[in-house]
Amino acid sequence: MPGVTYTRSPGILNRVTSITNSVGPSAGFVIGSNISKDFDFTISYLGSYTFARNSVQTNSNSNYYSHTASLKWVWEFWNGFVLNNQVSNAVTSGLAEGFNENIILWNLSVAKKFLTDEKAEIKFGVSDLLAQNTSVSPLRHKHLHRRYLQSGAAAVFHSHVYLYPAVKGK
Repeated sequence: MPGVTYTRSPGILNRVTSITNSVGPSAGFVIGSNISKDFDFTISYLGSYTFARNSVQTNSNSNYYSHTASLKWVWEFWNGFVLNNQVSNAVTSGLAEGFNENIILWNLSVAKKFLTDEKAEIKFGVSDLLAQNTSVSPLRHKHLHRRYLQSGAAAVFHSHVYLYPAVKGK
């Protein structure tokens, strides 16, 4: 699944207007299977390379690579018990020092289905089992000043354990 993104971002520094143009070719794949009624899996990968160019401050031009690879499987292994395992790896490289990342996010849960037609379940799980989810989100341009890289971070749930019931509709 190849693709290309294009972003055009205006900026102002010291009353000088500039434009940062970013082009990001990408490619990836998804492989999924329901091996049986009790087991299915999905393997996926998406990688992209971004070229960012500033109209005024050419010394802030940059190129960087990012990818996400993941594996997910669900196994109903015994008498309504379900094991769900999801592991993903997110990598960003080519940014300024301190902004490159290599994060493994691992979520694991076990559930028990019950009631008629297994319409209800109770699930116990752990999110971010390795406690690596920092979610630093570098902006796709570095054009404010040659000594200043703007970066944003999103509020995220860090590693946590959960227990919840669920009931399916019709």
